[in-house]
Amino acid sequence: MSTFKFTITDIIDQTDGSALVVFNIDQKAKQEIKQLYGWKRWNTKKFQQLFITAIDSYVTIKKQEKENA
Repeated sequence: MSTFKFTITDIIDQTDGSALVVFNIDQKAKQEIKQLYGWKRWNTKKFQQLFITAIDSYVTIKKQEKENA
């Protein structure tokens, strides 16, 4: 799998303390993601969930590594 390229275009602080991150994904990355997950067309909501799950998994792994160190 290649490296996906995206550009962060804005970070918007939310009233609940979280942040909304806005970014653009290049067309090649979109095509690869669609192929990898069997999507017929680009689906922003599915991608958002996929991205959030990936970040959450990464943070969980890093916390576990820190606890086990």
